[in-house]
Amino acid sequence: MIRLVFALFLLILIISCREDIIHPDEFAGIVNEPVQINSRNSYTFIINAKNLSMSNSALASFNTTLARISVTLIDYETGYVNVSVKDLDDVERFRYFVDEDVSLFTEVFNGYLPRTIDIRLQEFSGKLKVKLSRAY
Repeated sequence: MIRLVFALFLLILIISCREDIIHPDEFAGIVNEPVQINSRNSYTFIINAKNLSMSNSALASFNTTLARISVTLIDYETGYVNVSVKDLDDVERFRYFVDEDVSLFTEVFNGYLPRTIDIRLQEFSGKLKVKLSRAY
């Protein structure tokens, strides 16, 4: 009886295992479906795009005036990306335009609270990651 229960347990365990687990920092998943992670003092936008035009605006939840933005674009094919960050007064404090592979662009903000992150893609094909986080 114990062998039967153990065999059923192993069978259920093997059947329920997934092979397609995606790690958070990998560019994988469904094409043209963005992944957004928005938490206190951190915002991440990841997309694997194919000829996509879209605008995305997200409210950030920051309580610090020292923040870092990082932009990574790999496997670029066509189109462009425009990223902007606005403060609490809706004043644009940062703008970044990219239309080529960028292994890592990073910049530190100091002296204002990031409030809104706008990401605009125009006929864009490539893998994009934008991360806004607290800087130390």
